[in-house]
This record gives sequence, structure tokens and C-alpha cells, in this order.
Amino acid sequence: MLKNKNILVSIIIFLLFTYFSLIFFYYFNFYLKNNENIIQISIYYFLPLVFCISSLIILFTSFNIKINYLTFIISLFIFLFSINIYLSLRLDASISEKVQMAKNKGINFDTRTRSQIISDYRKDNKELYPAIYSNINYSYEFFIENKKLHTLGGISNVNTVTCNEGGQYQIYKSDRYGFNNSDKVHDYDKIDIGILGDSFMQGNCVKREHTLGGFINNKFPKTISIASAGNGSLSNLASLVEYLSDKKPKVVLWFFYAGNDLIEQNDEKNSFSILRKYLEDKNFKQNLKIYQKEIDNHLLAISERENPNNLKSRVREVVHFFAFKSLLSELETMIFKIMQKYYPEAKNEIEQLNAEFERDYLIKVLLKAKEKVEGWSGRLITIYIPYQTEMFLEDNPDYFLITNNIFNEIMKKNNINNIDIMSKLLNEKNIKDLYALDLPFSKYNSHHFDKDGYEKISQIILNELETNYTFD
Repeated sequence: MLKNKNILVSIIIFLLFTYFSLIFFYYFNFYLKNNENIIQISIYYFLPLVFCISSLIILFTSFNIKINYLTFIISLFIFLFSINIYLSLRLDASISEKVQMAKNKGINFDTRTRSQIISDYRKDNKELYPAIYSNINYSYEFFIENKKLHTLGGISNVNTVTCNEGGQYQIYKSDRYGFNNSDKVHDYDKIDIGILGDSFMQGNCVKREHTLGGFINNKFPKTISIASAGNGSLSNLASLVEYLSDKKPKVVLWFFYAGNDLIEQNDEKNSFSILRKYLEDKNFKQNLKIYQKEIDNHLLAISERENPNNLKSRVREVVHFFAFKSLLSELETMIFKIMQKYYPEAKNEIEQLNAEFERDYLIKVLLKAKEKVEGWSGRLITIYIPYQTEMFLEDNPDYFLITNNIFNEIMKKNNINNIDIMSKLLNEKNIKDLYALDLPFSKYNSHHFDKDGYEKISQIILNELETNYTFD
């Protein structure tokens, strides 16, 4: 009888070993390849591995030890799954904060997820697709006839949903290359202004007419914005080559966001060999425009990941639940916040960033871009978008990778045109009014500008352009 019980218990522990092994290999394959983030490696790699090895060792111990181990695991599972269920069903804390802020302003905040709003549209037979970002959604792994492409735009000519920070989701009709522009602007042989940048220049999270590109377009209709969330300097350089070089804009506005552009630059140069070629090879070009049909097909397949009615999406939700994805994500956030509070320098060390090296690399990229733009007699102008917290601090912490003063200094040193918007924004009576829900940052996240913020920045830029630059 005891022998049979021992066999049964051993089988259960072996199944636990298999279960933890599957979790380990799932996170290893989908989240941890080429990942150097210490916190993520510790949580998603180390924890499942510990339980996996423990289960294997317990298999070869006595019956009593196995029973004690099972009792511990069962109790732990009840506790963890209870928390996991709560985390899966609760309204995200950051959303709750936004709902309350919106309520105080008399705004009805849409609490649906992006997947839910896509599903609701399709129930009414309306097509809606999520914005796809090459550096975030890993859409760069795309082959045509054994040629690997790194996409930069989104799905072309479709209704696209991005984000919701002010109460309503930003939805726009993408242009022929998947960017947030009116499609007809691409019919011009030459343009006045080209805009490069990340989510701020993509217009998160406002209507197109309230984006920075939209306001500049009112003065200069021949304006094209080639921007996407997650873009670092190499993606911007690639976007310049692929989508602006044939239009030869008189002015190229290169926006640099201090909050994460150097981090994204580090990711790009370490992870994407194609993007490095734009800096290292003199005439490298993927010719992405001619592959837009194939790019669309590839990105449409990726977009289906956010279709809640898709079988793969449902399977993924189940996998995430049993792999404790919500719980581990929450643990990651808690650890990171604790480290930031008591050891603020941790972020740079976790990301393994060398601020001076990244700034030098940025200059190399910008000088390459300047050379290309001046090659068609255009002008490259950089614009620094500050950290949200930087706008409210008298002294910048040492762990900031870059500041407005440092950026202005290195632009001047390298003879790169630059418009300093931060010094003028600091003259605003209430700087918080420039951000979505008047909430530049909170304990959960930081926000993009709202209509007022984008409009104010556009006014500063347009005044500088009209004063110091000519448009024939």
C-alpha cells in the first residue's frame, strides 16, 4: 500500500517537474533570449528553474519528504492562483487612477482594453487594427525570398488604434505605409517638413489634428510624420533613409525623447543588425516601400494576436494564466519600484547602459543623418523632449542618462541645429496642463502630451522655423 502511495506521489511530483519545466522553457524562448535585464532574468528564468530543479531532486527522496513537499506546493499553488485570478480580473491600477482623474474633470474614461475595443468594432462589422511597432512587437523577423526585412511602419490604409490616456482611444486611418498621416501627402514629389520620432511624434494619444504633426501641417501642408512608438535613433535614421530621402524635405525635425530613446538605441544596436547597417554602410537601404503589400500581410498576422476571438489569443491567455504571467509581471514591477526608490541608479545598471557611450553613439547617428539631409540641401534640426519628471525638478539626479542642458551642449559642440523647447515650456504657468489628464507622471507610469501640450510645442517650433529658416 505504501509502495503504491509512493509511486502515486512520485508521479505527481514528476508532473510538477514537467509543469515547471514548461514554464521555464516558455519564458526562456519567448521573453529571455538576448535579454540582459537582471530583474526579468531573476523572475522569469531563475524562479521557474528553482522549482524545476527542486521537483527533480525531491523525486529521489523519501516518501515523507515528498509528502511535505507536495503539501507545501499545493498550499503555495492555492495562494498563488488566488492572487493570479485577482490580478487577471481586476481593473489595472494605472487605469483606476486615470478613471478617477478623468472623473474629477468630468470626463467619461473608456476602460476597455485595446483588444476589447477591436472586438467591439468587429461586432459592428467595422475593421480596426492595433498599431504594430517593429521594435516592440518584434515584427522585424520577416523574410521575403530569403531576404530579412526590418519593418518600420504599420499596416497601410486601415483604421488603427493606439492608446488611451485622456479618456478616449486614439484611432486614425493609416497612410499607404502605415504611418499617422493623411495619405494624400505622399503624392507630393517634394515636401517641406519631415518629422522623425517615437510615440510622441506618432501623436499618442490624441486625434490626428491635435498631434504635433497635425498642428505643423496647418502651416506647412507638405509635412510627413514618420514616427512609431519604440523608435530609437537607429530606427529614426532608417526611417529617414526609407521614407524621407526620396521626398527631400527642406527641414527634417528629429525629436529625441530623454525618457527612453537612449535605452531604445541600446536595444536597437545590440539586437537588430539590419538597423546598424544604416549607420555602418554608406548606401544601405531595404527599399521597404516596394514591399508594403508583403509587409501588410506579415503585420496583419501579428495584429491577430490582439483579436480576443482568435484561437491563438485564447490559448495565449490560458498559457499566461497557468504560467503566472500577471503575477510575475506584478512582482517585476514591485521589485523595480523598490530598487528605484532606494537605489535610483539601478535602472541604468539593470539596462547595462553607459550614458557617455550612448550619447557618443547618438552623435554618430545624428551626424550620419545630417550628412544625408544636407546632401539634398536640407536642414536637420533636433528637438529634445524632456523626461516628465525633468520638467519639475530644480536639480537633475545623477542617474539621468541625459538632460536638456547636456543635449543642447553636445548639439552645439557637433554643429547640429537644435530647437530648445524645454526652456520655453518651463515658462508656462501650469506645466501639468500640457499632459494628458494634467498628469505628467505618477507611481504607475508617465503620460504623453495632450492637445494643449502638442499645440504649445508646435507654436514654439513654428516660431523658430519662421524666424531662422526660409521656405521658398
